[in-house]
Amino acid sequence: MMITAYGDPESQEQAVKLGANDFLTKPLDFTVLKQKLQDLA
Repeated sequence: MMITAYGDPESQEQAVKLGANDFLTKPLDFTVLKQKLQDLA
């Protein structure tokens, strides 16, 4: 999972190419983060 301040499509594409299976941008919504982590468990 990638968490970054850069939400542009190019950054998201690069993260996926580098192995990220999900992409979240800052400011981070901790409710969304918690749900995504639970879904991965």
